[in-house]
Amino acid sequence: MITMENNSEEQKSSIINAALHLYITDNTRFNLYNIAKEAGCEVGQIQQFFPGKQAILRGFYDQIPDMYRSSILEIQEYETLTVGEKVANYIYTTFDVLSMHRDFSESTINNMVLSRHDTYWHKESKHIFKSMIIDDNRIPGANTVLLQDFVYDIIVREYMQLIRFWLQDDSPGSERTLALVDKLTGFGSELLYSGVIDKGFDLGKYLLSNDIWKFRFSSSLSEIDRIRQIWWDRGMSLTSDLQGVFHSLKKKAGEQCTSAWSFSNCAAETSHKQDTANKKSVNVVEIPVTDEEDKSNVASEKVPASGRKSGKKSGSAPAVDNNDNHPDTEAKS
Repeated sequence: MITMENNSEEQKSSIINAALHLYITDNTRFNLYNIAKEAGCEVGQIQQFFPGKQAILRGFYDQIPDMYRSSILEIQEYETLTVGEKVANYIYTTFDVLSMHRDFSESTINNMVLSRHDTYWHKESKHIFKSMIIDDNRIPGANTVLLQDFVYDIIVREYMQLIRFWLQDDSPGSERTLALVDKLTGFGSELLYSGVIDKGFDLGKYLLSNDIWKFRFSSSLSEIDRIRQIWWDRGMSLTSDLQGVFHSLKKKAGEQCTSAWSFSNCAAETSHKQDTANKKSVNVVEIPVTDEEDKSNVASEKVPASGRKSGKKSGSAPAVDNNDNHPDTEAKS
């Protein structure tokens, strides 16, 4: 059974190589009959694998995931490799396959692969990357939970763009691409194996489950009133729109504070802070005195006996008159 499968894969590979050779060297002879002749098989045998000649060309790219899966069977202790090492291995396998027919790859990969997202190569690459991460029990659980399906689509997209970069890399031995692969896979491994995401996820879960985030913002109610009082003391009248914003914020803060959560003393604390803030604001506001008797009392309290003017009766404060400082008024009195 294994021998038959190996023979089938070898025959399929020979058909693809023959088709690519004809396509590059003599496109006028690119048909199933000449492909079969070049591959040393019958047309019917080609149709067992491919429905047409264009499918043979796409088969060159689609064989990359299968070739990778076959190659890792020969790697001893493959499971001990890090995710970064596995990803790098898949990328290097891709480069090796494309190098066998680089001229064909450079002329067709944009139309056949990179401009599309539904090829067999795309789908199988996504499965490969996903299995690399999910099957690695060394990665913290929260890290794998956060990697939703769309993240793997992004990984496949960047993998394809890396191939484009490699095809256009004119550095000796494609050293720029190899260095980029090394840095990208190294960074990815550090990020996946790091416990920072897992610890952050655990912290966020604790804050939400214990409603601590509501306790953190419970003081917003008194802060809103304090800011409004400061503006009012400075003579800054609030417009109707701004007053509406203040009321809205106050209402939301009150809802957060009084909604069902474990810190029952939130409302009491907020009320206490609000009263304290109001008391402080009253201490700094000067209340104008309009009553003459109140003015006399205030003056008598503020002016000590030793500092009063001579000639005035003790115990009585001078009457407040708008003409106190006028010389004529003093002479008449």
